[in-house]
Amino acid sequence: MDELLKQLAESNLLTESTLATVRTQVETMITEAVQAKEIEVKAFLTEQWIAERELLVESLDAKLTDLVESEVSELVGDIKSFRNLEVEFAEKLEQEKTVLKEAYENDIGTMVKHLDTFIESRLAVELQEFATDLEQVKKNEFAMNIYETFAPMFQERFVSQDETYAKLQETETKLTEASRKLAQTQKLCESAERKAKMSDLLNVISDENQRKVMSTLLESVATPDLDSAYGKYISVVIERGAKPKAAKTADAPAKQLNENAQVVVTGDKLPIVPAPTNQTPSDQAAYANMRKLAGLV
Repeated sequence: MDELLKQLAESNLLTESTLATVRTQVETMITEAVQAKEIEVKAFLTEQWIAERELLVESLDAKLTDLVESEVSELVGDIKSFRNLEVEFAEKLEQEKTVLKEAYENDIGTMVKHLDTFIESRLAVELQEFATDLEQVKKNEFAMNIYETFAPMFQERFVSQDETYAKLQETETKLTEASRKLAQTQKLCESAERKAKMSDLLNVISDENQRKVMSTLLESVATPDLDSAYGKYISVVIERGAKPKAAKTADAPAKQLNENAQVVVTGDKLPIVPAPTNQTPSDQAAYANMRKLAGLV
Protein backbone atom coordinates (compact mmCIF):
# COMPACT_ATOMS: atom_id res chain seq x y z
CA MET A 1 0.00 0.00 0.00
CA ASP A 2 2.84 2.38 0.79
CA GLU A 3 4.33 1.67 -2.62
CA LEU A 4 1.01 2.41 -4.30
CA LEU A 5 0.62 5.73 -2.51
CA LYS A 6 4.24 6.60 -3.29
CA GLN A 7 3.61 5.94 -7.00
CA LEU A 8 0.47 8.11 -6.94
CA ALA A 9 2.39 10.93 -5.32
CA GLU A 10 5.16 10.71 -7.90
CA SER A 11 2.65 10.71 -10.81
CA ASN A 12 1.26 14.05 -9.65
CA LEU A 13 -2.28 12.76 -10.11
CA LEU A 14 -3.25 13.64 -6.52
CA THR A 15 -2.39 16.60 -4.41
CA GLU A 16 -0.74 16.32 -1.06
CA SER A 17 -3.99 16.91 0.86
CA THR A 18 -5.90 14.44 -1.30
CA LEU A 19 -3.10 11.93 -0.87
CA ALA A 20 -3.22 12.34 2.91
CA THR A 21 -6.99 11.90 2.91
CA VAL A 22 -6.73 8.78 0.80
CA ARG A 23 -4.00 7.43 3.10
CA THR A 24 -6.16 8.03 6.16
CA GLN A 25 -9.24 6.39 4.64
CA VAL A 26 -7.27 3.41 3.40
CA GLU A 27 -5.65 2.89 6.81
CA THR A 28 -9.09 3.13 8.44
CA MET A 29 -10.52 0.55 6.07
CA ILE A 30 -7.56 -1.78 6.69
CA THR A 31 -7.92 -1.40 10.45
CA GLU A 32 -11.64 -2.14 10.31
CA ALA A 33 -11.04 -5.11 8.05
CA VAL A 34 -8.37 -6.48 10.41
CA GLN A 35 -10.62 -6.02 13.41
CA ALA A 36 -13.52 -7.72 11.67
CA LYS A 37 -11.24 -10.57 10.65
CA GLU A 38 -9.95 -10.89 14.22
CA ILE A 39 -13.50 -11.07 15.55
CA GLU A 40 -14.37 -13.67 12.95
CA VAL A 41 -11.27 -15.77 13.77
CA LYS A 42 -11.90 -15.49 17.51
CA ALA A 43 -15.50 -16.59 17.08
CA PHE A 44 -14.39 -19.51 14.92
CA LEU A 45 -11.72 -20.58 17.37
CA THR A 46 -14.13 -20.24 20.29
CA GLU A 47 -16.74 -22.41 18.59
CA GLN A 48 -14.08 -24.97 17.65
CA TRP A 49 -12.64 -25.01 21.22
CA ILE A 50 -16.12 -25.51 22.73
CA ALA A 51 -16.84 -28.36 20.33
CA GLU A 52 -13.47 -30.03 20.99
CA ARG A 53 -13.90 -29.51 24.73
CA GLU A 54 -17.22 -31.30 24.70
CA LEU A 55 -15.67 -34.13 22.70
CA LEU A 56 -12.75 -34.28 25.15
CA VAL A 57 -15.08 -34.36 28.17
CA GLU A 58 -17.16 -37.10 26.60
CA SER A 59 -14.01 -39.06 25.77
CA LEU A 60 -12.65 -38.63 29.32
CA ASP A 61 -15.99 -39.67 30.80
CA ALA A 62 -16.02 -42.79 28.71
CA LYS A 63 -12.37 -43.57 29.54
CA LEU A 64 -12.89 -43.03 33.25
CA THR A 65 -16.06 -45.08 33.20
CA ASP A 66 -14.27 -47.98 31.55
CA LEU A 67 -11.31 -47.67 33.94
CA VAL A 68 -13.49 -47.50 37.05
CA GLU A 69 -15.57 -50.45 35.89
CA SER A 70 -12.39 -52.45 35.23
CA GLU A 71 -10.90 -51.57 38.65
CA VAL A 72 -14.15 -52.29 40.45
CA SER A 73 -14.44 -55.62 38.67
CA GLU A 74 -10.86 -56.49 39.63
CA LEU A 75 -11.47 -55.39 43.22
CA VAL A 76 -14.57 -57.54 43.43
CA GLY A 77 -12.54 -60.49 42.17
CA ASP A 78 -9.84 -59.80 44.76
CA ILE A 79 -12.43 -59.60 47.53
CA LYS A 80 -13.89 -62.92 46.48
CA SER A 81 -10.38 -64.46 46.38
CA PHE A 82 -9.61 -63.01 49.81
CA ARG A 83 -12.78 -64.46 51.24
CA ASN A 84 -11.89 -67.82 49.76
CA LEU A 85 -8.39 -67.57 51.24
CA GLU A 86 -9.85 -66.54 54.60
CA VAL A 87 -12.09 -69.58 54.63
CA GLU A 88 -9.20 -71.82 53.57
CA PHE A 89 -6.96 -70.34 56.29
CA ALA A 90 -9.66 -70.86 58.91
CA GLU A 91 -9.99 -74.52 57.84
CA LYS A 92 -6.20 -75.03 58.03
CA LEU A 93 -6.09 -73.28 61.39
CA GLU A 94 -8.71 -75.63 62.78
CA GLN A 95 -6.80 -78.61 61.42
CA GLU A 96 -3.56 -77.43 63.04
CA LYS A 97 -5.37 -76.81 66.33
CA THR A 98 -6.69 -80.35 66.24
CA VAL A 99 -3.22 -81.77 65.50
CA LEU A 100 -1.61 -79.70 68.27
CA LYS A 101 -4.33 -80.66 70.72
CA GLU A 102 -3.78 -84.36 70.03
CA ALA A 103 0.01 -83.99 70.33
CA TYR A 104 -0.37 -81.97 73.55
CA GLU A 105 -2.68 -84.58 75.04
CA ASN A 106 -0.25 -87.36 74.10
CA ASP A 107 2.74 -85.43 75.55
CA ILE A 108 0.83 -84.61 78.72
CA GLY A 109 -0.10 -88.26 79.16
CA THR A 110 3.52 -89.38 78.68
CA MET A 111 4.82 -86.66 81.00
CA VAL A 112 2.27 -87.56 83.68
CA LYS A 113 3.33 -91.21 83.49
CA HIS A 114 7.03 -90.33 83.82
CA LEU A 115 6.28 -87.87 86.60
CA ASP A 116 4.24 -90.47 88.49
CA THR A 117 7.08 -92.98 88.16
CA PHE A 118 9.67 -90.44 89.34
CA ILE A 119 7.53 -89.30 92.26
CA GLU A 120 6.87 -92.88 93.34
CA SER A 121 10.58 -93.80 93.22
CA ARG A 122 11.68 -90.61 94.93
CA LEU A 123 8.95 -90.84 97.51
CA ALA A 124 10.00 -94.41 98.30
CA VAL A 125 13.60 -93.26 98.85
CA GLU A 126 12.52 -90.29 100.99
CA LEU A 127 10.20 -92.48 103.06
CA GLN A 128 13.02 -94.97 103.58
CA GLU A 129 15.36 -92.20 104.70
CA PHE A 130 12.65 -90.73 106.89
CA ALA A 131 12.03 -94.14 108.47
CA THR A 132 15.78 -94.52 109.11
CA ASP A 133 16.01 -91.04 110.63
CA LEU A 134 12.91 -91.67 112.70
CA GLU A 135 14.41 -94.91 114.01
CA GLN A 136 17.65 -93.08 114.88
CA VAL A 137 15.71 -90.31 116.65
CA LYS A 138 13.84 -92.90 118.65
CA LYS A 139 17.13 -94.54 119.65
CA ASN A 140 18.62 -91.15 120.58
CA GLU A 141 15.56 -90.28 122.67
CA PHE A 142 15.68 -93.67 124.36
CA ALA A 143 19.40 -93.24 125.10
CA MET A 144 18.78 -89.70 126.36
CA ASN A 145 16.03 -90.93 128.63
CA ILE A 146 18.34 -93.62 130.00
CA TYR A 147 21.11 -91.05 130.50
CA GLU A 148 18.83 -88.56 132.22
CA THR A 149 17.56 -91.33 134.43
CA PHE A 150 20.98 -92.64 135.53
CA ALA A 151 23.07 -89.44 135.28
CA PRO A 152 22.16 -88.06 138.72
CA MET A 153 22.84 -91.42 140.33
CA PHE A 154 26.21 -91.78 138.53
CA GLN A 155 27.30 -88.26 139.44
CA GLU A 156 26.23 -88.76 143.04
CA ARG A 157 28.18 -92.01 143.45
CA PHE A 158 31.19 -91.69 141.13
CA VAL A 159 31.74 -88.06 140.08
CA SER A 160 32.22 -84.94 142.19
CA GLN A 161 31.51 -81.74 140.28
CA ASP A 162 33.56 -79.60 142.65
CA GLU A 163 36.55 -81.88 142.31
CA THR A 164 36.26 -81.93 138.50
CA TYR A 165 36.03 -78.12 138.33
CA ALA A 166 39.06 -77.78 140.65
CA LYS A 167 41.11 -80.13 138.46
CA LEU A 168 40.09 -78.17 135.39
CA GLN A 169 41.18 -74.90 136.99
CA GLU A 170 44.49 -76.45 138.06
CA THR A 171 45.11 -77.73 134.54
CA GLU A 172 44.38 -74.31 133.02
CA THR A 173 46.77 -72.67 135.51
CA LYS A 174 49.53 -75.15 134.68
CA LEU A 175 48.94 -74.60 130.97
CA THR A 176 49.23 -70.82 131.38
CA GLU A 177 52.43 -71.15 133.41
CA ALA A 178 53.90 -73.55 130.86
CA SER A 179 53.11 -71.10 128.05
CA ARG A 180 54.80 -68.27 129.96
CA LYS A 181 57.89 -70.36 130.64
CA LEU A 182 58.00 -71.45 127.01
CA ALA A 183 57.94 -67.80 125.89
CA GLN A 184 60.74 -66.95 128.33
CA THR A 185 62.77 -69.92 127.14
CA GLN A 186 62.32 -68.85 123.52
CA LYS A 187 63.49 -65.34 124.38
CA LEU A 188 66.51 -66.72 126.20
CA CYS A 189 67.32 -69.00 123.29
CA GLU A 190 67.07 -66.13 120.84
CA SER A 191 69.25 -63.95 123.07
CA ALA A 192 71.83 -66.70 123.47
CA GLU A 193 71.82 -67.36 119.74
CA ARG A 194 72.31 -63.64 119.01
CA LYS A 195 75.16 -63.40 121.55
CA ALA A 196 76.86 -66.44 120.07
CA LYS A 197 76.44 -65.07 116.55
CA MET A 198 77.77 -61.66 117.56
CA SER A 199 80.69 -63.27 119.35
CA ASP A 200 81.58 -65.34 116.29
CA LEU A 201 81.46 -62.29 114.05
CA LEU A 202 83.31 -59.91 116.39
CA ASN A 203 86.04 -62.36 117.45
CA VAL A 204 87.40 -62.25 113.91
CA ILE A 205 88.22 -58.55 114.37
CA SER A 206 91.46 -58.18 116.32
CA ASP A 207 91.29 -54.42 116.93
CA GLU A 208 89.22 -53.42 119.99
CA ASN A 209 87.95 -50.16 118.52
CA GLN A 210 86.87 -51.90 115.33
CA ARG A 211 84.97 -54.50 117.37
CA LYS A 212 83.16 -51.74 119.27
CA VAL A 213 82.23 -49.94 116.04
CA MET A 214 80.97 -53.15 114.43
CA SER A 215 79.01 -54.07 117.61
CA THR A 216 77.32 -50.65 117.56
CA LEU A 217 76.42 -51.04 113.88
CA LEU A 218 74.91 -54.50 114.42
CA GLU A 219 72.83 -53.62 117.52
CA SER A 220 69.71 -52.65 115.54
CA VAL A 221 70.03 -55.49 113.01
CA ALA A 222 67.78 -58.56 113.34
CA THR A 223 69.54 -61.83 114.15
CA PRO A 224 68.81 -63.50 110.73
CA ASP A 225 70.31 -60.45 108.96
CA LEU A 226 73.55 -60.25 110.95
CA ASP A 227 75.67 -62.02 108.33
CA SER A 228 74.56 -59.76 105.49
CA ALA A 229 74.96 -56.60 107.60
CA TYR A 230 78.39 -57.75 108.75
CA GLY A 231 79.48 -58.32 105.16
CA LYS A 232 78.23 -54.82 104.25
CA TYR A 233 80.02 -52.96 107.08
CA ILE A 234 83.26 -54.96 107.57
CA SER A 235 85.18 -53.44 104.67
CA VAL A 236 84.39 -49.88 105.78
CA VAL A 237 85.26 -50.61 109.41
CA ILE A 238 88.57 -52.21 108.46
CA GLU A 239 89.45 -49.41 106.04
CA ARG A 240 88.82 -46.70 108.62
CA GLY A 241 90.65 -48.55 111.41
CA ALA A 242 93.63 -49.87 109.47
CA LYS A 243 95.06 -46.60 108.07
CA PRO A 244 98.88 -46.53 108.12
CA LYS A 245 100.62 -44.27 110.59
CA ALA A 246 101.88 -41.02 109.20
CA ALA A 247 105.61 -40.97 108.54
CA LYS A 248 107.62 -37.99 109.70
CA THR A 249 108.71 -36.82 106.30
CA ALA A 250 108.67 -33.56 104.39
CA ASP A 251 105.19 -34.27 102.99
CA ALA A 252 103.74 -35.02 106.46
CA PRO A 253 101.06 -32.27 106.29
CA ALA A 254 99.70 -33.64 103.01
CA LYS A 255 99.62 -37.20 104.36
CA GLN A 256 97.97 -36.02 107.60
CA LEU A 257 95.26 -34.24 105.56
CA ASN A 258 94.73 -37.39 103.49
CA GLU A 259 94.38 -39.52 106.62
CA ASN A 260 91.81 -37.16 108.15
CA ALA A 261 89.66 -37.11 104.95
CA GLN A 262 86.29 -38.80 105.30
CA VAL A 263 85.36 -41.77 103.11
CA VAL A 264 81.87 -41.68 101.53
CA VAL A 265 80.52 -45.18 100.89
CA THR A 266 77.56 -45.20 98.49
CA GLY A 267 76.99 -48.94 98.45
CA ASP A 268 77.28 -49.15 94.67
CA LYS A 269 80.41 -51.32 94.90
CA LEU A 270 82.80 -52.64 97.47
CA PRO A 271 85.76 -50.35 98.20
CA ILE A 272 89.25 -51.62 97.59
CA VAL A 273 90.89 -51.95 101.02
CA PRO A 274 94.70 -51.93 100.93
CA ALA A 275 96.55 -54.25 103.26
CA PRO A 276 97.84 -52.42 106.38
CA THR A 277 101.61 -52.05 106.64
CA ASN A 278 103.87 -52.62 109.64
CA GLN A 279 101.91 -55.68 110.80
CA THR A 280 103.11 -58.85 112.40
CA PRO A 281 102.50 -62.20 110.66
CA SER A 282 99.66 -62.94 113.14
CA ASP A 283 98.00 -59.57 112.37
CA GLN A 284 98.33 -60.21 108.65
CA ALA A 285 96.72 -63.67 109.05
CA ALA A 286 93.82 -62.14 111.06
CA TYR A 287 93.38 -59.42 108.42
CA ALA A 288 93.29 -62.00 105.60
CA ASN A 289 90.73 -64.04 107.56
CA MET A 290 88.49 -60.96 108.04
CA ARG A 291 88.62 -60.20 104.30
CA LYS A 292 87.68 -63.79 103.56
CA LEU A 293 84.69 -63.67 105.96
CA ALA A 294 83.61 -60.33 104.46
CA GLY A 295 83.53 -61.84 100.98
CA LEU A 296 86.34 -59.60 99.67
CA VAL A 297 88.54 -62.55 98.62
